[in-house]
Amino acid sequence: MIDINKTISEGNIKFIDIKYTDLAGIMRHVTLPVSYIEKAINNGIGFDGSSVVGFSNPGKSDLIVKPDLDTAYIDKLTEIKTLTFIGNIYNTDGTRFDLDPRYILEKTIKYLKDQEICDKVKFLPELEFYIFRGIEISNEKLNTYIKIDSDEQDIYRSYNGKSYHAEAPRDLYFNFRSHICELLEEIGISVKYHHHEVGKYSQHEIELEFDDAVKTADHIQIAKHYLKNIALNNNLILTFMPKPIFNEPGNGLHFHQYLEKDNYSIFGDKENILSKLALHYIGGIIKHGQSMSILTNSSTNSYRRLNSGFEAPVNLQYSMGCRETAIRVPAYIKDIKSIDIEYRPPDATSNPYLAISGMILAGIDGIRNKIDPGKPAIYGKKYKNVKRIPLNLDAAIDAFEKDNKYIISTGVVPGLFIKKLIEIKKRESQEVSFHPHPFEFEMYF
Repeated sequence: MIDINKTISEGNIKFIDIKYTDLAGIMRHVTLPVSYIEKAINNGIGFDGSSVVGFSNPGKSDLIVKPDLDTAYIDKLTEIKTLTFIGNIYNTDGTRFDLDPRYILEKTIKYLKDQEICDKVKFLPELEFYIFRGIEISNEKLNTYIKIDSDEQDIYRSYNGKSYHAEAPRDLYFNFRSHICELLEEIGISVKYHHHEVGKYSQHEIELEFDDAVKTADHIQIAKHYLKNIALNNNLILTFMPKPIFNEPGNGLHFHQYLEKDNYSIFGDKENILSKLALHYIGGIIKHGQSMSILTNSSTNSYRRLNSGFEAPVNLQYSMGCRETAIRVPAYIKDIKSIDIEYRPPDATSNPYLAISGMILAGIDGIRNKIDPGKPAIYGKKYKNVKRIPLNLDAAIDAFEKDNKYIISTGVVPGLFIKKLIEIKKRESQEVSFHPHPFEFEMYF
């Protein structure tokens, strides 16, 4: 934790900025002159919760956001020196707001620790995204189209291979990614590496380092914010949309994860690679993977990525090193004390606080009930009666309505959370289904 007063005086700070995330996963912020720092810390800043997705109704809308002092960093994106914090949401009576996604994740971690299973849970996210020169979108009644302009389209016009780890000059945005990673490191977000991804029209990945669950969610939100804004400053368009281009690889947000005790992963076993506890954790994720999809894959577009090939991890199985199952155990990890599992279906349209909470709670349910995930899947082998990720958002909503006890029974979220989330997602699905699609004109007009 930095010394706030020392940082303000020595850093010539003029403003403080407090960021928070709504139920849909959109980051919001409020900015104050630095003279208000004490008031912000002690009393918080009031705001209208009815204007924030999923928070409140107009009849009871007053909420308060307070800065979490442990999250302070000097912002690299602002023209005027600004000290930025992640905020926590409170009711006017001083209690925490139950629908604050960050609070939900904090309560999830507390619940995990109360089970005396482990000391910590660690996550590592892989952020995948496309960079475009420009995009035109029209959804007018008599004019519907999408036109994407990619700087790499000419480079790859005569190239039919995959672009994974492409080198310059085919990797046009190597320096852009390095610049982003440098800035993230400067504000305290550790980066493991970055590279060009499989998509030949400028798909990229930045992989962050392992960190505690709440910090990981914070870092995802900040990293997305930096990526989008620096792209915009360079007259570029950057998107985490799961499937922006037909018949090209989609963008995922894979989560590596493990439970930690005494500074080591307790997912490893010397004889069997995976411990019994790890297998039960996997069993819980497999059992609840369909209902959990509303948290990890929360857009209609998510399922265009998941159900269209390109190593789409749709089967709720686990495997050793195979990327076609929902859960992969990385085969390159040799130290048994560092074993993790990778859950591959999620994407960055999800709210990271809720997605991480969902995975943990599903895993805990597996541990408590000793759910057996069966044998690991073998690449190329056909399996019968395998559960799979829902085909669309409507199916994910249905699954969540039928299977949410593993979340509700913990007391981590109020019943109102389930109702609000389902309302938001049903509305999104209906909006998409009501609009004629350009491809429908090719088929039926």
